Amino acid sequence: MTVPLSATAPAPAVPESSDPVCTDVTARSNGTVIRASLWTPSDAAPAGLVLIGHGGYGHRADERTRELACGFAHRHRMASLSIDGPVHGDRRLDGGRDPDAVKPDWQKWWHSDPRIDDMVENWRAALAHARGLLPEVPIGYFGLSMGSLYGIPLLAAEGATFGAAVLGMWGTNNNTRGRLIADAATLSLPTLHYVRWDDQIFDRQGQVDLFDALGSADKQLMAVPGPHHTPDARQTEALTAFLADRLSGVVTGEVGAQPIEKELR
Repeated sequence: MTVPLSATAPAPAVPESSDPVCTDVTARSNGTVIRASLWTPSDAAPAGLVLIGHGGYGHRADERTRELACGFAHRHRMASLSIDGPVHGDRRLDGGRDPDAVKPDWQKWWHSDPRIDDMVENWRAALAHARGLLPEVPIGYFGLSMGSLYGIPLLAAEGATFGAAVLGMWGTNNNTRGRLIADAATLSLPTLHYVRWDDQIFDRQGQVDLFDALGSADKQLMAVPGPHHTPDARQTEALTAFLADRLSGVVTGEVGAQPIEKELR
């Protein structure tokens, strides 16, 4: 089933810009060099910054991440920042461009010790560097699947730094349950949680349990039928529009579109 996003008004129309400029930047985290990709609109100052957490078999500049970054730049005049996962991309000798090669390494890493605290510190170092380049812009987070595994602890660690988040496609039926439930409970930012109703990796109840654990008063659940798979274009538009709407509220000092609740009689 699909839960309509009737509570989310579309963000104000912004004329589409040309392709964003992608720059590779580096930061340091506990002596480790962190490589990041920063996408910025080519023809306007960014109206915000979105951190994009990629999936388990991808890398910081994979096709999906590039598509999201271009969408944020084109439609919302927002910059995007991404880093490689713990055994992904440039952290690998092979460059991490082959998902079939990454998959067994990531699955072994995830089920043993996903090094959540290390990834949080890597993200924080990259974010600090980006904020030096783009000061005083509102910041959001977009991360599904593995992007949620590391995004929820990052959001918990950073507190009020972030103005909104899109999370989902992760659950509690695995060894990360305790950490994510605890961190999710501390969150208070507007959050849209995306669930694949027939996900073969994370069971339905575990995904809903993670949504229930979110401490945010402004949280929404978007559920669609199908297995563990990338959101289609229409769903992606709804997810990114949620972030743009909430972050535009941070800029203006107004709260983004809120649910209109009416008592059924």
